[in-house]
Amino acid sequence: MNLKRTELALLARGIDTETADRVVKNGLTIEKLRRKTEEELRRLGVPNELVSSFELKSRTSIPFNTAGLVLFRNRYACCVCRNSNRSVILHHISPWAKSKDHNPSNLAVLCLEHHDKAHSTSSLSQNLNPKTLRLLKNKWEKECENNDSSLIIESSIIDYDCWLYFNHKRLFEIADEMKIPFKKLEGFNQARSEKLIDNYGNILPRDPQYNHMYHSANGTTLYHYTKSVMTLVLERIPIINFSDLFDRGNVSRLLCSGQFILVQGAHVFKRLSDVSGGQNEVFQGSRSVNHVEIRYVFNRWEATSMSAWSCWLVGRRSVASLVQVKEIVQEKNHIVILATVIAISNGHRKLKQRSYSAFDRYYCHNSRDELDDNFDEFSF
Repeated sequence: MNLKRTELALLARGIDTETADRVVKNGLTIEKLRRKTEEELRRLGVPNELVSSFELKSRTSIPFNTAGLVLFRNRYACCVCRNSNRSVILHHISPWAKSKDHNPSNLAVLCLEHHDKAHSTSSLSQNLNPKTLRLLKNKWEKECENNDSSLIIESSIIDYDCWLYFNHKRLFEIADEMKIPFKKLEGFNQARSEKLIDNYGNILPRDPQYNHMYHSANGTTLYHYTKSVMTLVLERIPIINFSDLFDRGNVSRLLCSGQFILVQGAHVFKRLSDVSGGQNEVFQGSRSVNHVEIRYVFNRWEATSMSAWSCWLVGRRSVASLVQVKEIVQEKNHIVILATVIAISNGHRKLKQRSYSAFDRYYCHNSRDELDDNFDEFSF
């Protein structure tokens, strides 16, 4: 039985995380709760607030994907106090009774203390009116959105967390769209003096005799310049660290075409062309977990070092891929995220084994197949 879905179903009905956890530990599901009388629920130790919520038969629950999306965007923490150790609840900013609005923009994640204050009219309480809540919610979600990018940048400064590959064409396209001032970048003058880039900051053609484009005495200069471009791009794009979120529900809930995601863990790199060395080494990179696969194609010519070219970007390796989602397709019994790779690193240690939800950490062993098998029992 996949308990994670039951807990989320309870949250979607206006129950807080602490209460949901207690209910699930008692072996209860939504359907089992529906079948019981009010007195039976109380005898089972179900809290009064939960009993009351099940009396509101006319109130529809928040859609499953919407609840999960809002919780993730707020990293499962109250948007007012931001204390991740507190139990949280999904709150309708514009009251449900009036708005009948389950849209993400109308849902705020609040701890129980600030949820009480949001419903209080006391002059002594913090003024958590709808306008204030929307401002706090938007500010917190923006900070959460930027957090992964900041950690990736911080991690990449460390020598042993280096970039193994850049998709130079796509990276510089994004930089151009952002109007990044190449001439002001660290490493621009040195790279220009060594004739690695033109006056505008674009990389000049490399010697086709090289095994990879950084295979030269001034490869280090080129690396530092390109890394500077990468850092500024990272500062300006929202990234989801999808490394610990491999689940079909999270794919439908969190991802869409154009989204940038980081995927860290065991990858498989296999050759798609007959060429070995030089400018046309076409490879496929992929990572597959819980019937979800990330897949992309890249040119190994763009490896940033000899060790990256000869060791890291071949076979099965533990790396981190920064990709942009192109399309999500179903293949037999699994979902494939077709993507464009932007860069590959040999690891971002500060991001390893991060989880955004206590539920995800506790129930990460449950496969989506188990969830699908029990869908009727958990329907809401």
